[in-house]
Amino acid sequence: MWGIFYYVKRLTDGVLLCIIVCMEDKIVNWIKEYAEQHDKDSLIVGVSGGIDSAVVSTLCAKTGIKTIPCILSINSPDWLAFDHVRWLDDEWSNIDWRVDNVENLFRAFESTANGLEADSELGFANSRSRLRMALLYQIAQSNNGLVVGTGYNRFGNFRFWCRNADRLQYKYC
Repeated sequence: MWGIFYYVKRLTDGVLLCIIVCMEDKIVNWIKEYAEQHDKDSLIVGVSGGIDSAVVSTLCAKTGIKTIPCILSINSPDWLAFDHVRWLDDEWSNIDWRVDNVENLFRAFESTANGLEADSELGFANSRSRLRMALLYQIAQSNNGLVVGTGYNRFGNFRFWCRNADRLQYKYC
């Protein structure tokens, strides 16, 4: 099974709302239990302004565990992400958000790659995600936390995420 988040983008708003409400407590409790079982103090989520990160960061906030939503901008203003993170901060007291423009870091990487004659645009698109991922894991390790991914289970088949990392895997509920 693909799990709930596979279907999020494929349903109408009314049906989506019903599924999230019906599954909300189960998912929130599962995240909370997982973090407690592994003695973790925080949940780290990359927030992009999209539906996936909005849903996951909200579910994390509802656990009551310190939640660190992170906006790591590369060449974009991410206004929807800012609005969502501000909303999270207004609604829950366990939010400790982080924002950084990592454009300069990416440009340094891009310059090095170009010097190595590794100038694939597709490669650079993938590298942006990997750079953000590395920073999320750095934040998680510095805060005794877990990176809570917004990716679909099928990404694991393509080694989209680091294998055996400390991120939560969505289970079919």
